[in-house]
Amino acid sequence: MHLRSTTEGGRKVYVLGWKATAAGSGTTISEELVLAATGTTLPISETTSTGGNTQTVTLGHWGKPFAVSVPPSAIPYSSVKD
Repeated sequence: MHLRSTTEGGRKVYVLGWKATAAGSGTTISEELVLAATGTTLPISETTSTGGNTQTVTLGHWGKPFAVSVPPSAIPYSSVKD
């Protein structure tokens, strides 16, 4: 695991990185988490890399309200049978 500080987009951030091997597979997964270094230390982004593939998730709008609409074809839970 490593931790470093740098500047991204004009703001100071901490970058926390680590690697892990998935049990039984031998596949190495690399993670990098970028956190705000000033104010409230909240995640800004997370990057996952494995097998030549990389995906970055950008996080933001902390503390702002949001709404999730119910899909128009929702099925009531009471009508679902085992």
